[in-house]
Amino acid sequence: MNQNDGALAALRAVGEEHGFEVTDVGVFYPWMQDLLLFDSRGRFVPQAAYPDFATGSAEEIFHGLTLGVYSEDGGLLRFPTTAAALLAPLAPAMQSTLIEGGALISGRRASGAPYAILERDALVRARAYVLRESGLEASDATLHTLLAKDLGVRSEDLVLIDSDRHLDLFMLAMPGERILVHDHREVIRTLKSLLESGQVPSSEISRVTSLLAAHERGMRGELYHQNEVYDTAAAQLRTAGFEVLRVAGDFSELGASVGESHINFMNSFHGTDPAGRHWMVSSPAAGLTSLETFWRQLITGLARHDLTSTSVYFVGAYTPGSGMDCTGAVAARIR
Repeated sequence: MNQNDGALAALRAVGEEHGFEVTDVGVFYPWMQDLLLFDSRGRFVPQAAYPDFATGSAEEIFHGLTLGVYSEDGGLLRFPTTAAALLAPLAPAMQSTLIEGGALISGRRASGAPYAILERDALVRARAYVLRESGLEASDATLHTLLAKDLGVRSEDLVLIDSDRHLDLFMLAMPGERILVHDHREVIRTLKSLLESGQVPSSEISRVTSLLAAHERGMRGELYHQNEVYDTAAAQLRTAGFEVLRVAGDFSELGASVGESHINFMNSFHGTDPAGRHWMVSSPAAGLTSLETFWRQLITGLARHDLTSTSVYFVGAYTPGSGMDCTGAVAARIR
């Protein structure tokens, strides 16, 4: 991972409490998660050897990737070989798949079988890559099988989601087959409830009130259409057999300055320690302790049904466009 010294120290303290180790790879990149994938044995997984520059099918072969994974000269950013050496031994490279970590949600079914939830754009890229490498036009079914093999899941446990945003911005996998999906309508209900019940400190009332007004305006425009994407994703997950809970997780301050523009708890990462205690690390709420308290109570309440206990930690800061989960990746997330 990469973060400032304070965040690293805080995260290492969480690791000591819950039995995981934090490795600083010595590379600064705000979206490190997008370049890092690990298998269930904790091995770094190299991605398929997509070209830095493609001819003819360039648009399709890079379809859906965020600008954050491109270098200034237009080529794809690669996780540096020198840093990858710190993560040796490596897993076998994927054969057809190029994905960003934020576009992948993974976990295990109740049966223990691993699953992967992926943006459908990966299918478009894989089709262009297979065509470029072999000259063959592959069917959707064939590509689905290739992607599932690369990710180490059964074909039926690879779920493709229609989304124009990274999945980790609005989706969070909990233990078992429960998936939290953000809902802007829930943000409005939550903020109203916090204000009406007196749970917002006087020093935060003005900001929370402005936040409520901004989201109410947003639901008459951009946020309404964004929520339609989330509604579709939630329906696709339910069809695939997941329990979907719609929650308020993204409280982004619309129109605020860059330093305060994001409060998104969906950008969290979590796990269960050897003692069976669940832990979660989220980015802080830019000074709004009332929202942090709300999120901690929500996660604690959800986890109580499945786990012996849970602890929620707010570490670091939500830098422009990236939460705490974007600064690194949890080994043993896929395969």
